[in-house]
Amino acid sequence: MIASRIRQIRKALGMSQQAFADAVHSKRSTINGYERGVSLPSADVLKILYEEFSVNIAWILTGSGQMFHGKSTPLGITESMAAFVRECVEPELSELRAMIENLTAASSSPPGRAPIHKDEPDSSGEAREAGPEYLPDEPVIQVPYGEGLAAGEPREAVDTGETYPVPLHLIRGDRADYYAAKIKGTSMVSAGIPDGGIVLLRRQERPVDGSLMVVDYQGSTTLKRLHLDNGGKWVLLYGDGSGRKIYPHDGEWAALAEFVVLLWP
Repeated sequence: MIASRIRQIRKALGMSQQAFADAVHSKRSTINGYERGVSLPSADVLKILYEEFSVNIAWILTGSGQMFHGKSTPLGITESMAAFVRECVEPELSELRAMIENLTAASSSPPGRAPIHKDEPDSSGEAREAGPEYLPDEPVIQVPYGEGLAAGEPREAVDTGETYPVPLHLIRGDRADYYAAKIKGTSMVSAGIPDGGIVLLRRQERPVDGSLMVVDYQGSTTLKRLHLDNGGKWVLLYGDGSGRKIYPHDGEWAALAEFVVLLWP
């Protein structure tokens, strides 16, 4: 990453963050941001590194070549080039910023963890995989929590206005995309999701073939496995061994969220 290469340059030059900031006419907090990956070096900083410290700009941006060049033909670093680089790595930066926000939220969230449950038999007598264990010191974040998410005939779920604690490592990207819901019904037991189970969901409006997804069907919600048949039509599959299917017409259904993991039991 660019962040680690900026740090390597500073270390190779034998400078502290403050000394490095002074050398490139910047602030220590700005250099700290570069090295944590929450911001990118400006065109002016890249120009100084190239002209005054013989740093290979291609190596900073891509990791290719050597860290230092031989003062050959000057490389023109323009703001448009820097803008292009920012655009290329913005998705990576956005994810990193979201992770930092999640960590901040986790540290300020009220204490609380879901119980740790070991594998236990379901109604069929077979063992099912337990949800993720909450490690003793692992931070959690609170996500919105709803009840009555149908695993059976579609019905309206209820937003309780409450939250549910989720291990931080399960959250990828924007924490606002995640929520937990309690399942009502037994149509997904073959997929390991029992009646009364609590699942973690991530908002996803694009249907994904083969995925367990929450869908809005005729004004009600349900959790089903999606299948795209050979004719290009979407089918909602029950997961209770019955082989039942729902064949929704275009315009009467929409994907809402994708199943992430069973939180409990």
